[in-house]
Amino acid sequence: MLETENFMYDSLNISRDSLYTLAIRNLFRILPDIETYRKDGVYMLTAGGFYDASLILVPSLWQSLSMIDGDWIIAVPKRDFLMLTGSRNKEGIKKMKKIAAEDYHTGSYPISEHLYKWNGSKFEQYFD
Repeated sequence: MLETENFMYDSLNISRDSLYTLAIRNLFRILPDIETYRKDGVYMLTAGGFYDASLILVPSLWQSLSMIDGDWIIAVPKRDFLMLTGSRNKEGIKKMKKIAAEDYHTGSYPISEHLYKWNGSKFEQYFD
C-alpha cells in the first residue's frame, strides 16, 4: 500500500477493515427504492438506474428473494441492469446468458457479459 493511502485512512480516522461497512451504509443512504420484476423465473432488480449493479455488494438485501430455485445466478451486463435466477432454472440461465451478452456489447456503461454464482460469501464466475 502506498504511504499516501495510509495517510488518508489515518487522517480520516477510518480503518481499512471498516470501509466495506461504511460503503454499504452510504449506498443505502443514497439508494432509491429497490424494485423487483419477474418474468419466467428470471428477476430484475432496479435501483434508479445508477445503482443497480451496486446491489451485488449487499447479499443480505437478497434474502427476501427466497423464491429463487437453487443458488443465486446473476448477470450485470451494464450499470443499470441486474438480472438473477436460481441455479436450477436452466431456461432462465440460458435466457440471462443471451441477454447479458447482447446488452454488454450494445449498452452504455458495460460491466460484464458473464454470469456469476453466489458461493456463500461472494460471487464467482459461473460456468455451466
